Amino acid sequence: MPENATFSPAPTVESHELDSDTVLFNRENGRIFVLNETAAFIWDALKHGLDYGDIADRVAEQAGVDRAQVVADCAALAGQWREAGLEAGYPAPDADTGHEPDLPSGMSILLGSARHHPLRAAGHEQRLFRIADLRLALSAPRDAFDLFDGVLDHLSEATIPAEAPVALGLEKRDGDWVLLLEGVPLTGCNDDAKLAPMIHATVLHLSYAVSRSRLSIHGAAVFAGDRCALLPGKPGAGKSTLTAALVASGLGYCTDDFAMLDGDPLMLRGIPLCIGLKEGSWPLLRASIPSLTTLPIRLREDGQQVRYLAPVAERIASPEERFRAAAIVFPRIVENQPCRLDPLPRSAALLRIAEGGYHLLGGLDAETFEAMLTWVRSLDCYELSYSALKEAVAAVSGLLKRDSEAT
Repeated sequence: MPENATFSPAPTVESHELDSDTVLFNRENGRIFVLNETAAFIWDALKHGLDYGDIADRVAEQAGVDRAQVVADCAALAGQWREAGLEAGYPAPDADTGHEPDLPSGMSILLGSARHHPLRAAGHEQRLFRIADLRLALSAPRDAFDLFDGVLDHLSEATIPAEAPVALGLEKRDGDWVLLLEGVPLTGCNDDAKLAPMIHATVLHLSYAVSRSRLSIHGAAVFAGDRCALLPGKPGAGKSTLTAALVASGLGYCTDDFAMLDGDPLMLRGIPLCIGLKEGSWPLLRASIPSLTTLPIRLREDGQQVRYLAPVAERIASPEERFRAAAIVFPRIVENQPCRLDPLPRSAALLRIAEGGYHLLGGLDAETFEAMLTWVRSLDCYELSYSALKEAVAAVSGLLKRDSEAT
């Protein structure tokens, strides 16, 4: 690539400052990119019409590095930006499907249609539940409720709401359990032990699908007063284990799966379904939650054994409550290491949230991204590395206490 080559950013790409870094947002596909200080300098120089030779002269002089290497690095970086669709004239890749909600097939379509109430079959019982914006009427054989006992009970409603609730029905067909949404088969399982995880996952996705929130982040959240700590994390990071321990210590519970954000400025609300605890977490929580060993063992579709822990009613966020996020904490279990709570650059936190999954049925538009960026700017962000659960609980609780005292 010649030294006099230039680079024109795509007109759909916006650049934003976040502390000492630059964040790029492509409106065409909702993708987020973070540039460090050097990459941001190169981006800005290319955007203002400088060619690779001009940039190499300046960088080589200021940083004392080899000029030819700077030219090569600039060309390589511009090539990556071109492949990502950040240069004018080059198509942007499709939006990363990892950021889309993993809704069961047909759920979104069915929820967009007129809702009705299928007649209950003989021997069936109907129970009502409220999870965030979701009003749910679940009809099932009376003895089937025993198979997922404790999974939804803490979210039950006593009276039928004025608005028509979403209708879920559970039936046994040819020996298999079939779950119907608005009378249409949605999913199923062939094992009684898998029924509770199937109900839990379906209600979680329904709660998200009907949500009127602007944005949803894959993560857990706990609260004290009107402030909360958000705990995003990839599977296996120990997010659910830490959340259960934090709630057992006295903090309130927002969610273990989707942290929803709405309002202006963005405030957090939760989907307070049961905390799903896999087998590896049971010994870690035995001391703080003795009752965990008495809960039924369920079987997820992926073969993992899980117990569902329902926090006590007075520690569950209500559908109307909104919380100001005091901090974002990314937990990570590290064996045989002391507990460390290390500050994390906000740009790194934003990128981790994007990589871990932000969810929107309509995609991430420029207005919502701006709100998300403003929200992250207002937060302290940390990485929490720990091996002892008690120390991790103290660290997160201390952040909420510190924020409360500062306010």
